[in-house]
Amino acid sequence: MKRINGKGRKLISNLKFNLKKFTYENRIRFERTQENITFKRSIIKIVLKSLFKNIVFILFLIILEQLLVSKKVFLILPYNFHCLPLWFSNINKVIMSNINIFSEILSVIVGAAGVFLGLYCSNIMSMYSEKYVNATQNISRVYENDILTNKCIKMITDYILFSIIVLFLSVVQVKIGFLILLVTIFKGFEIIVSFGFMSRRTYQFSDTYYITNSVFDELYKILDHLKKDRYFLNDINFQYYYRNLAKNKLEVLMEINEFNLNKKSDNLSNNIVNFMQNIFCFLNEYWKKKKRIPDDSYWYDDKIYYKKWYKSSDYEIISALCKGSMVPHETTRNHLWIEEVLMEIMDRSFGYLVSNNKYLNVLKWIGFIKTISTSVIESGNFDFYVDYLYKIQKSIQNDFVPKVYPVEIKMAFAEYVIVNYLNFLVEVRKYVENEENFLHDIKSFEKSKGKPLNQYYRYLDIRKLYDNIDAEIKIEGKRITPDWYIKQALAKHCYDDLIDIYIKIDVIVNKYITGFVDNLFEQNDNAGTVIAIAKYNEILSKLYYAENSLKKRLEWLLTFYKDKNSVWQEIPQMDIYNKFKSTYNKIFPKWCRSTMHFVKENWNSYNKYPDVLGACYMYLCELLIETIETENFEIFKENYENLFEIMLLYYEYCKQELYSITNNSQNIQTISLCTNPIVEFGMISGYAYLWGELSNDSRWKDLVLSSTNNKIAKGNYVDYICQILQAVSDNFPFIRSHDILHNQWIRRMNIMFEEKGKISWKESHFRYEYDGDSKLLKLVLNNKGNSNFLKYNAYEIYAIVVLNRFLSVEKRYHARNRWETKYEK
Repeated sequence: MKRINGKGRKLISNLKFNLKKFTYENRIRFERTQENITFKRSIIKIVLKSLFKNIVFILFLIILEQLLVSKKVFLILPYNFHCLPLWFSNINKVIMSNINIFSEILSVIVGAAGVFLGLYCSNIMSMYSEKYVNATQNISRVYENDILTNKCIKMITDYILFSIIVLFLSVVQVKIGFLILLVTIFKGFEIIVSFGFMSRRTYQFSDTYYITNSVFDELYKILDHLKKDRYFLNDINFQYYYRNLAKNKLEVLMEINEFNLNKKSDNLSNNIVNFMQNIFCFLNEYWKKKKRIPDDSYWYDDKIYYKKWYKSSDYEIISALCKGSMVPHETTRNHLWIEEVLMEIMDRSFGYLVSNNKYLNVLKWIGFIKTISTSVIESGNFDFYVDYLYKIQKSIQNDFVPKVYPVEIKMAFAEYVIVNYLNFLVEVRKYVENEENFLHDIKSFEKSKGKPLNQYYRYLDIRKLYDNIDAEIKIEGKRITPDWYIKQALAKHCYDDLIDIYIKIDVIVNKYITGFVDNLFEQNDNAGTVIAIAKYNEILSKLYYAENSLKKRLEWLLTFYKDKNSVWQEIPQMDIYNKFKSTYNKIFPKWCRSTMHFVKENWNSYNKYPDVLGACYMYLCELLIETIETENFEIFKENYENLFEIMLLYYEYCKQELYSITNNSQNIQTISLCTNPIVEFGMISGYAYLWGELSNDSRWKDLVLSSTNNKIAKGNYVDYICQILQAVSDNFPFIRSHDILHNQWIRRMNIMFEEKGKISWKESHFRYEYDGDSKLLKLVLNNKGNSNFLKYNAYEIYAIVVLNRFLSVEKRYHARNRWETKYEK
């Protein structure tokens, strides 16, 4: 009995299990059926929709054909058109007589269209499985919703359905007219062309950054909506909606960028640069629209600001203590929310280029950045732009300078960084000097409906001013607010922006650029250092004009300052030019040292690079002449110490390039070019010694004597230099190369000596002669008023007064008129 009961229970248990299994399997089958039915419904819905559209279109064509072959229709037309119905009717007869051929051709084209569709779908699927296999949902959706692809596919499917309907009509003996034939032929050409587009699309999708184009198109459409000032500016819902829409698109861009950066591709770095360029182009367009978006608009995202307990009010602290919570945070409008998101994307992309050592792509990117500097200044986003330039500079300093690269690349990095800052100075000057940039904003005012015509409408005080004036016009029928008040309100914002630019320029030239050069020098990057410092003179030139233009424009804007109750900040007294000029005067020891190291390291391949040695030498000479003019002994002393070494190296290079000093077969011009460095060294030394004599300041003379003794005499160069100067004096009584430059130095020194020299004159035979105790000045000074202040060349004075001290009588320098004999007595 127990056995029977056990078998019964087991049987019942099996029945229950099988029943549940059957129920479960049928439920799964039913769910799958439901899914298939849902899918089929969507397909049927699309097919029916397309069928309906094509049927309506074909009916329209049939009705139109009937009208065209009807004689009644053409009775209302001129007599010349009465033959058209007969012509159309004959064409239809020809078509119907060859309807079988037409049907066969149409069937072939339909088959070809199906093949095209299948091939393209196959290509798209293989491309997706190869390039987008691990893509996120957003990336897949962007790929799936490509507009051109979907349009081409829809065009082919519509043509297939259209052709099937036409074939069906021909089977049921419905007359096919010339209009349907023309449309069929046209649609056939369309699918052939569309297949060409789709094939090219397959290659385009092989660049996984290409799908960002559709995202950028959506972002540009959002910018177009920002143009609709009246709706966008005043409707909070519009502002909030477009902000969220832009947020979603930016998130998609970020996902696509991360997806690509995690892949390995040979051409990825080039695609990254193109992607970053697209971002900056979008930013450029956005900044043009942004300057008209009010600061309190909901287009700007909220930024949380966490308050400090010590800054909180008593009520907030007591409330927080009672609740056991933190003090409440505050939210502000984040006017840089788009810039911050895009900057995060670009930082990740740039970091990929840096970490993978793609220095050529980095150079390409740095060269591109300067192209948007104009719009950055006009839109007031120069802070963001300059900060980004500095971020790039820091990356180069930390990630590229310490590594080993070809000399050309190190030079390019240094030059690109400096050139971007230089370009900013140039664009600032252009912007400031163009008065229309300010007159448009200050003097133009739209009276009707408060429409903003200037970029300062985004400020709350300007918006309030516009609204009040609009109310005046509506109530009083005219504007009551005076012109000067409107101009003052707008001019103040122009003035504040220029003050910010002025401060930013000071940061650029006296912090960023100088810090960059110091970093290059500390890391022994001689190639980068010499190129960067060589740009200092160009920076001085651009800075001089930019600063003067800024000061003039600020003073011009102050003329609109009428109501003194309104507080305007004073023009900063920073004197940026002179501050940078002081830095420039002290940079030459570093420049000379880096130049000599660079030339010696690359002596055999120096011709491949810019002549940084010649630049260093000539700018050093110019600085020393200038310091004599300004009587700045400390700067002269600091830089004169380097003159002989840099001159000697430059002379050796010129000699190697041009001729050997013992080769008398070289032409005179070549000899002149080669000996110029020694002549110029003698001129500067002679002028410095003479100024010590004229000013009764022995420091100048002592410096020249000690330097000659320590460097020239101890190095056994005195005899050699004296020979060169003697050969120049004996063989070049005519025009030499650099004569124009030397004559400028002579003129400047003559003016300076005559105006500042401590000279006493006496009248003798209707002229004024030197009346002093200096034996040297008695011999070398001309009469007062003579066009040539000195009788002899400065290098000759240096040779006789200084070099001859270290030579025996037979090796000494001899002037043509032997005036040295009078001096040596």
